[in-house]
Amino acid sequence: MFALSFGSFTAVVPTWHGFSAAQRRAFAADFWQERPLIVRGLLSAEELETFCPLTPADVLDLSCEPAAVSRLVRESGGESPWELRHGPFDHSELPELDETGSAEDSLWTVLVNQVDRAVPEVEALRDRVADFVPRWRVDDVMVSYAKAGCSIGAHVDNYDVILLQGRGSRSWSFQLAGRSCADEVLVEGASVRVLTHFSAEAEVVLQPGDALYLPPRLAHHGVSTSNDCITYSIGFRAPTAAELLRAFGERLAERTPADALFRVPGGVPGGAAESAVADGAAAARGLVDGATVARAREILEDAVEIFLADEAALAEWLGCALTAPRRAADGGGADDGSGGWGAGEGNSLAEEIASGESGRLLLRHTEGAVLAYVDAPVRALFLDGAPVLVAPDALPHLPLLCDARRVTTEELRAPLSESAGLRALLDELVRRDALYVDVEL
Repeated sequence: MFALSFGSFTAVVPTWHGFSAAQRRAFAADFWQERPLIVRGLLSAEELETFCPLTPADVLDLSCEPAAVSRLVRESGGESPWELRHGPFDHSELPELDETGSAEDSLWTVLVNQVDRAVPEVEALRDRVADFVPRWRVDDVMVSYAKAGCSIGAHVDNYDVILLQGRGSRSWSFQLAGRSCADEVLVEGASVRVLTHFSAEAEVVLQPGDALYLPPRLAHHGVSTSNDCITYSIGFRAPTAAELLRAFGERLAERTPADALFRVPGGVPGGAAESAVADGAAAARGLVDGATVARAREILEDAVEIFLADEAALAEWLGCALTAPRRAADGGGADDGSGGWGAGEGNSLAEEIASGESGRLLLRHTEGAVLAYVDAPVRALFLDGAPVLVAPDALPHLPLLCDARRVTTEELRAPLSESAGLRALLDELVRRDALYVDVEL
């Protein structure tokens, strides 16, 4: 059973109008990962046309694309309450639109992830709204469409999210403090994660251009209040503490020699057994004694201490952990990952840019690629969870390749002319499908 409880909404949630560069800086300092924020008019009417062009029919079409990461959630009207089906779909499986552009069916919601990788305008929306966040923290833009009265239930997310209304309207009710996992009791047997009990502490109705920011673990419930409700969910990713610790443990194990055995002083594991035998008593052979526990603690403490003291190794591990892959292995750029410049053909893209032979081009990060660098204790580059070898003369140019999703040949020409290491690095990133030629300018 899914139970909703609404209080008197006495809590005052800060409300801003607009989202200027100065406001985004204040948001990052005062709200990010801490407390919710309502933003009226985050996008103007003109910006909505530019960045949020999708219609209900467009969303349904996207959910049927062969590479679509899409879902259909039926609160009712399915084989069971909160039925979840995964796409890509056939159009016959989806609600039909009537002549007004609204769908007629039971309570349902269509959701499509990674729309920013398929629709350039939505990619521009992501960059417009999330330009204050490190690029490795940005996940994707999910777009949902539902008729009036539909929802996917009250739930908790493990990530920050900006919920931007593109068309129609949606009512959001939410709590103001994060829920622990122990308090995340879910509807039994449901295919989606729906909370059994949800007591709202605040509520807001978003109109086109309005947005609601929610930090991780704040329970929330959105209900569409119009038949053309389209919401853009800009999600931000970061590993949980448990995920970091798991990756940390794996790296510790990798650093430990395979022949480093677990040895306990005294010769016999559980040395209390020897004492028992010497005293004529029954051997405590089921005992894990204090010496064994102490030795295990010593091994762990030594390994952690040595690793944390190695700043370069720690930075490399963290760079790998924070850029771990989130995309399909075949990437999303040019068909061969080269943008037309292939290894072994004698036509290095970097050399052609440096010489001016390439003409005016725009290079961009492949959709889903996570390219980031660290500066301390030394500068290093990471791509999709792995370090990238960088020549010393290319290190000063890593911000040029990483900080913006797009870079023009005009920006690259002088650095490439001066740095052989940068030329080799750019060609390597193209070969590995991290960069590709988007358009000729």
